[in-house]
Amino acid sequence: MLRKTKNVAELKKNEEIQDLFVVRFKKPIREYGGGKYFFTLDVCDRTGEIMLKYWGSENYDEVKELYDKIQVDDVILVEGYVAEYRGKLEIHASAIEVVSPENYNPEDFVGKSPRDIDEMVAELKTYISKIKDEDYRRILERVFSDDFLKEFSRAPAAMFKHHNYIGGLIEHTLNMIKICERIHEIYGELDLDLMIAGCMLHDMGKVEEFTVGNTIKMTHRGRLVGHISLGINILMKHLEEMDIPEEKKIKLIHIIISHHGDPSTGSPKSPMFPEALAVHYADLVDSQIKLMLVHRETARTEDDYIYTKDFGTIYLR
Repeated sequence: MLRKTKNVAELKKNEEIQDLFVVRFKKPIREYGGGKYFFTLDVCDRTGEIMLKYWGSENYDEVKELYDKIQVDDVILVEGYVAEYRGKLEIHASAIEVVSPENYNPEDFVGKSPRDIDEMVAELKTYISKIKDEDYRRILERVFSDDFLKEFSRAPAAMFKHHNYIGGLIEHTLNMIKICERIHEIYGELDLDLMIAGCMLHDMGKVEEFTVGNTIKMTHRGRLVGHISLGINILMKHLEEMDIPEEKKIKLIHIIISHHGDPSTGSPKSPMFPEALAVHYADLVDSQIKLMLVHRETARTEDDYIYTKDFGTIYLR
């Protein structure tokens, strides 16, 4: 079995590579100087994506034969080196081979939560059972049916950044609940049941937003509608068949639509009551701390600092 030796996030200019990547999309064959042909692929692993250019020969049929063998979501073995073009790294490939599924480990490309998924499912069910408010508990019991919970527990929370692996969504959700529990220890007047329900429901649209194969991809519904709207649609289908006070319905819907914070970050509304604000910041705290930890853990340098697009400079010690 072939294994990855270096992730996209670790690649450096001018280094030679012989490694595995997943194909995200293909661009058409084009001609370059001297009547030769090349094509471009977008390839990735669980740490990021990078453009790959295969520089072929003057034999168009030969180049096309290789191009036609390569399909989206294929795992390919690439030989070449890392170059820089217009300030961005890219792979210049001299050889590409499609790898059959039995010859690679899918977890090299889509990881899995370090926590046991069955244990996280049991923990989520325990939180639901402890909800004192009967209306919120009934809603959660209905939404998190066994079928939905099976999908929810294996869904990622993102494509590349925080919790971008199988089980990432439920792990992120449980972390948020724990943060809200600590907030409630300080601000006891807040409705803990509402915050827990909000944490569980806020990202549930990601079950329909992402699909997982050799990569995490966005579905058409995910791209065209987005997980906030998809989550509201899921919730509304259940609420329409339940006798729940309107005030409670509106609060849950508001938590979902406001959890990104404001319109500039994707929320139609900013949080307008304390429990919604708590869910928003719990979401932000867990996602951003996780992302900074990922940057720190994947840094390949002996320097004390690295620069990142997400946070600027990060101290590594």
